[in-house]
Amino acid sequence: MSASTSDMRIRVEDDGIGFDNEPSGSGNGLGNMRKRSEDIGGAFSLRSAPGLGTRIEVTIPMANIRHK
Repeated sequence: MSASTSDMRIRVEDDGIGFDNEPSGSGNGLGNMRKRSEDIGGAFSLRSAPGLGTRIEVTIPMANIRHK
């Protein structure tokens, strides 16, 4: 996780077996992550390929984050 004055970025990545990230029509997890990111004005990025691991990154503008 990193943050600047303009945005917060959360990245999760591994060097596992990866997967073909073409929509398979099964499951809700990745679609829900994308929708929730976009619902709060953020961006969702997914990069994965068989044998090359996976990286998911969400970037959210600081203006959209509630501060208490």
